[in-house]
Amino acid sequence: KFFGGVGFAPGVNVWGQVGIQAMATISVLIWSGVCTFAILWVINKLVGLRVSEQAEDEGLDVYEHGEQVLSPK
Repeated sequence: KFFGGVGFAPGVNVWGQVGIQAMATISVLIWSGVCTFAILWVINKLVGLRVSEQAEDEGLDVYEHGEQVLSPK
């Protein structure tokens, strides 16, 4: 057998194992993407993902903490 041996399931060689691992990797990427989208969608509906335009204009340091870290340009 070409690159077969101990550690592989019966009838599986190294290339079959690479295919199995590639399929598992793609499955995990898809699952992670779907879960991330669902979590962000729920957060966006509950509290929002962005700050207000006013907070963006003021800067988050001033808006959130009441202090200015960087000097204005």
